Amino acid sequence: MRILPNDWRRNVWALTLTVFISFVGFQFFSPFLPLYIRELGVTDPAKIALWAGAQAAVTPAMSGLLSPVFGRLADRFGRKMMLIRSLVGFVVIVAAMGLVTSVEQLFLARVVMGLFAGFTPMVMALATTSAPRDKVPAAIGMVQSAQLLSVAVGPAIGGYVASHFGIRYAFFATAGLCALALVGLIVLFQEVRAGAREPRASRRSRMPLSDVFSTPTSPW
Repeated sequence: MRILPNDWRRNVWALTLTVFISFVGFQFFSPFLPLYIRELGVTDPAKIALWAGAQAAVTPAMSGLLSPVFGRLADRFGRKMMLIRSLVGFVVIVAAMGLVTSVEQLFLARVVMGLFAGFTPMVMALATTSAPRDKVPAAIGMVQSAQLLSVAVGPAIGGYVASHFGIRYAFFATAGLCALALVGLIVLFQEVRAGAREPRASRRSRMPLSDVFSTPTSPW
C-alpha cells in the first residue's frame, strides 16, 4: 500500500491508541496482584510479598535479557509484526493468568509473558520512523502521554471490575483490551521502512563508517 505524505499522523495516532488501550488493560490487574496471590492460596504475608515481588520482576527481567533478540527479529520481520506478536501473546497469556490455580502457575505465565515482551521499545521505534524528523519529539510525546494516562485510568476501571466481578475477570478484561488494541494496530497502522521519507540527497551524502575514522578532522 502506498503511504501518502500525511499518513504519518494516522500512524502516530494508531500507535497512541494502541498503547493507551493495551496499557489501560495492563493496569487492570497490576495493582491487585498481591490480592490475587492470596486468592491462589498463599496466606503468609511474608510469602505474599515475596511472590508479588518475583511476579512483578520476572517479566521485565526476561524482556531485558531478550531485547537484543527482539531487535534482530524486528530488523528481519518488521517492527509492526513484532508488535502484533507481542499483542497476540499478551491476549493468550493474560487470559491464561485468569485461569491459573496456583501461584507457581501464575509465575510460569509471567515468565512466558516475558518471551513476548519488547512492546514499548518497538512502539517508540515505530513512532520515530513513522514521523518526519522534525515531528519525532511530538510523536514520542503523544505515545508517552498515552502510556502515562493509562496509569491514571486503568487502576480505577480495574478496581471496579475486580470489586464487582472478581480479580480473575480483570485478567479477562485485559486480554480483551489487548485484542482490541491488536485489531486497531492491524487496521490503522501502515508500517514505513526507516529512511523511506529521507530525501535522496541526504541518503547519498552519507559517509561510510570506515571513512569517518580516516577523515583528518575526526576526533577519534
